[in-house]
Amino acid sequence: MRLARLPRYRGRRGFTLIELLVALTILAMMSLMAWYGLDGVIRSRAQSQSEADRLARMAAALDQLAADARAASDLGTEGVFMLADGLQITRNTTLADGRSETVVARWEVLDGALIRTLLPLSSNAPGAAANAGSANAAAGGNAAPQTLSVDSAGPTIVRLEAMTGVQAFDVRVFAAGRWWSRQDWAQARLENRLPAPLQGLGVKLQLPQGEVQRTLVLAGQ
Repeated sequence: MRLARLPRYRGRRGFTLIELLVALTILAMMSLMAWYGLDGVIRSRAQSQSEADRLARMAAALDQLAADARAASDLGTEGVFMLADGLQITRNTTLADGRSETVVARWEVLDGALIRTLLPLSSNAPGAAANAGSANAAAGGNAAPQTLSVDSAGPTIVRLEAMTGVQAFDVRVFAAGRWWSRQDWAQARLENRLPAPLQGLGVKLQLPQGEVQRTLVLAGQ
């Protein structure tokens, strides 16, 4: 009588400790690589958003500067002063109650920021925008014109930080078919031969990222 042979049990072979350690190491390296990649994407997105915000603020500041220059056309180029550290424009503006008022918009760099200061003309000095040029021109166009004087009663002065990170700000004026430097403009004011109308502005901004130049065409001039 022949006995049937029972099949030999073959147990399943498990993972060795070394194989587990290798697998865990590979998994850790892959997780680390994925984290670095995700962190890079987040940083890149944050930098892109920061750059987009900076460009948006610069565009808004230049648009406002162009709006100030366009609004000065009613008063002529006598109200445009090219200062050593910026630009000052005498312009008309419409108040909240619908009344029109003549104000001074001054653009300059203070503490690394491009500042727009808006203040009314002195009520006891009518026509100061047209008569303050001689002192300014005598100083080579660098002295602040007397239009910055205000009533002792204390009028409202609006100061707005238009753009940060600005190291220097320079402006040229385009009028009568040519560009005018600060010195040329001061000399023309001294000789009472300021050209008209104001047709454009050439703006140069010195930023940490480098120099930015823009030409602002004043439509309708």
